[in-house]
Amino acid sequence: MNDEQLREYLPRWGDCIAVRAFARQLSSPSDGASTCRSDLVDKLRMTLDAKRQCRSRKSLAIGNKRAEKKERRVEIGWKLFDATGHGTQIRSQNGGGTRQCTVDKCTTVSQLVTMATDLFYPDGVSPKGKVPDFQFDLQDFAGRLLSLDKTVGALYDESRVRLLRVYLCAHPVSAEYDTAEQVWQEQTQCFVKCRRTVHQSCCCQV
Repeated sequence: MNDEQLREYLPRWGDCIAVRAFARQLSSPSDGASTCRSDLVDKLRMTLDAKRQCRSRKSLAIGNKRAEKKERRVEIGWKLFDATGHGTQIRSQNGGGTRQCTVDKCTTVSQLVTMATDLFYPDGVSPKGKVPDFQFDLQDFAGRLLSLDKTVGALYDESRVRLLRVYLCAHPVSAEYDTAEQVWQEQTQCFVKCRRTVHQSCCCQV
């Protein structure tokens, strides 16, 4: 084993020199060889134990630092759905892309929807339409619908990812729904007018 290989286990040059000296003593044993061997083995054991403890403390410190974070980064994309339910991610050149935000761990999905809508629909308008033309929800990277009351911290705990990515999903308001709503309103108005006419006719006969 050369010096470079030995330093992978013993980073201090003093320990490397001691090991080399010990190896030379083995080739020419003396009365104190046994004592030197015991002392050197104990010293090497203490050095390796200290190195392991140092690594353990560093790992624990990193874990605690992550646990103490009150804010987390979230990457938000934008998907536009058509009437058939097919979604397409909107690219940067069309006003989409991905945006990174730093939010509190207690931020809810509902609040993320509001934030994402403001990002992709500034002043309520985007290259794909206006806010009133769509219904919005939030999905994860796998296309699963996220509950509005779930928090960012809970999403990180569940997904175990380094950077959480979600998508603002814009669903166009159905034209059929608008037509049905308009018909219902017209029918309601007609019904009210008919009742008034009948009421007035009854009053005249009396």
